[in-house]
Amino acid sequence: MTSRHSKFMHIFPFFSKNIKNVKIEHVNLEDDEAELRGLNLKKTLLNTKDCPVYINNKKVEGNVYYWKITNEGIFDTFENAINLTERGLK
Repeated sequence: MTSRHSKFMHIFPFFSKNIKNVKIEHVNLEDDEAELRGLNLKKTLLNTKDCPVYINNKKVEGNVYYWKITNEGIFDTFENAINLTERGLK
């Protein structure tokens, strides 16, 4: 689990060998960088020694990547929206 001040967001995991099986809108997952719904993303290698990945109770061998958000300020904007919502609910 990541803290709310983390500078990355785990959108979805995928294997490099199965990359052609994953399709999201018009995003080319074979590139190292992409844009999805206004967010600039960069493919980043996950350290599976510290954070093993399992699918169907089997440990994944090989490289696993995640998309890291590179937009500056996106987390501050999101946090402000949450604070405004919380104030409106009180």
